[in-house]
Amino acid sequence: MLLFLITSAFTETAVAPPCGDVIWAILPCDGFLNGGTSPNRRCCSGVGDLADHIKTKPDEETVCQCLQQVLPLIGYDPKRLPLIPSKCNVDIYFPNITDTTDCSK
Repeated sequence: MLLFLITSAFTETAVAPPCGDVIWAILPCDGFLNGGTSPNRRCCSGVGDLADHIKTKPDEETVCQCLQQVLPLIGYDPKRLPLIPSKCNVDIYFPNITDTTDCSK
């Protein structure tokens, strides 16, 4: 039992990043989201960091819900969000996120 407690104390569990972290990761992408030609280095770095924290379906839903609340505040073209992963060479999926997007799917 003691061994289990010691081992579990050092086990890292992945959890969805807080919405504030999602905002900081995606905020440098605002130029691209509003029609820029390509995402900048800070955008790609932030999206890459975000991808490292999304490990489960609930993580994806949490990030989607955060983006759903925040992106309309900066003004953006929802069709451009799904382009970021391929332009940044990051393994993450972004749907077209609008106020009607079902983040559970």
